[in-house]
Amino acid sequence: MDTAGNELPAESFAKVAREWCTLFQARSGMTAAEFLLRTQGMLARLHAASVGVLHVDRETDPETTLEFLASATEAHLDRVQWAEGKTVPADRTHLAMSHAEWVTLYQELSALFGGADRHWIIGEPLAPEVPPPESSSLADELIDIYRDVRYGLQMWERGDEASRGEAVHLWQLTFVHHWGAHVLDALRALHAMTTLPPDERLEEDGGT
Repeated sequence: MDTAGNELPAESFAKVAREWCTLFQARSGMTAAEFLLRTQGMLARLHAASVGVLHVDRETDPETTLEFLASATEAHLDRVQWAEGKTVPADRTHLAMSHAEWVTLYQELSALFGGADRHWIIGEPLAPEVPPPESSSLADELIDIYRDVRYGLQMWERGDEASRGEAVHLWQLTFVHHWGAHVLDALRALHAMTTLPPDERLEEDGGT
């Protein structure tokens, strides 16, 4: 931060990223309804903070993007053929989310959301023809957003210029090619859920 009240755009984004990760980690102390309502506002702020910081050319080298994704989670090593055989760099192992951790989080959140977890999305809104709707999972979206944002945040929190530059680059690439779309898909689902008639919303005890 240069001076009080005069943050650089990347610093402003890092602050919102930190708040999102804190909210996600505090979910056990909230009902499903409270967590989703607060998440709706937080994701809107996260996306707004990305404007001017994380929007980069979508033609960015996809292999570079996948290399960052592969280093962020072991799961990507299984899904990206060109990265087969690669491992998370030794100095980042403690930062990465393992596939086992992802699965545990998914089981927890999908059970918490119940029938509200599944919703419909349009995979490519700019396709020349209307694409068929795809089924998506709110739990999957929120965990992926958390994973990608957290990984960059942990790089950012190292504090040195090189780490912070890498954090911003990681956020940029994963935002454009992954979690940015997840934020919008999740927000649309959350909007629909939070504007349902009261008798159709998630109950305060987390049920449906």
